[in-house]
Amino acid sequence: MYKSRLRTALLWLSALGVALSLFFAASGSGKALATQLFVLSAVVLVSLLIERWRYKRVSDLRPEPGWEDTGERFRDTQTGRLMAVYFDPATAQRHYVVVPDVPRR
Repeated sequence: MYKSRLRTALLWLSALGVALSLFFAASGSGKALATQLFVLSAVVLVSLLIERWRYKRVSDLRPEPGWEDTGERFRDTQTGRLMAVYFDPATAQRHYVVVPDVPRR
């Protein structure tokens, strides 16, 4: 929940920064400041948008054949589920799979 609020605030601030830089550039005042503000805000905005695409959600499905189980396990902080990490040696991609919970005795 905290991460989603922070992400939303950063999205709004970076979008505001892009808008302000375009306003400053159009008004003719502070072109150097407008350029710096635009570049910084655009980098943050694009980074936040790419982050969702690059780090895809985890899957309950097993990965394709050829993926190797790394033996890594961790508890996802957002969902509380146990995750297994798989690795594709051909592409160096990692895939996160939900490990079914085994009831404790």
